[in-house]
Amino acid sequence: MKIKIFIKELNIYFLNHIINKIPFYIVRKFFYKNFLNQIGNNTFISLNVKFLNPKNIILGNNTIIGHGSIIDGRSAKVVIGDNVDVSAQTNIWTLDHNPNCDNHSNRAGQVIIENHCWLATRVTVLPNVKIKKGTVVATNAVITKDTDELNIMAGNPAKKIGDRKNSLNYKLNYFPRFK
Repeated sequence: MKIKIFIKELNIYFLNHIINKIPFYIVRKFFYKNFLNQIGNNTFISLNVKFLNPKNIILGNNTIIGHGSIIDGRSAKVVIGDNVDVSAQTNIWTLDHNPNCDNHSNRAGQVIIENHCWLATRVTVLPNVKIKKGTVVATNAVITKDTDELNIMAGNPAKKIGDRKNSLNYKLNYFPRFK
């Protein structure tokens, strides 16, 4: 049993400290397909993205994950839909701590990001959240609860600041050669 745990931890180390630094996405994607639960067609994962328990992570089609992001599948699934733009240094968490608990216990929950969402740079998504179709989240916002469709969210904690007026007909297609 300890050997299985060691091998799993070694694989995740290899993924997050070696594979994610390979400068050619085609090579990285070959490995990602073996580590992640699912990676959609035409999905792009930038350099230095870290996956915690990648077997709980599902990425849809035409999705972009920006450099330096962390996607945490340690305690629950992270499901990211189609045509989602997760910008650089975004953190998506399925596990945190209960600040009102005397023994610092964990809180856990899945994260679902539906189709055509855009999370700007340095967004933080906390556990047990659903970001609904077409939502835009502004830079440095902290998503602590579910959104409605086509919301524009900003702040800490994030609050609705507007509505997105978009037919959501676009298809993301981002493939830089060295990134």
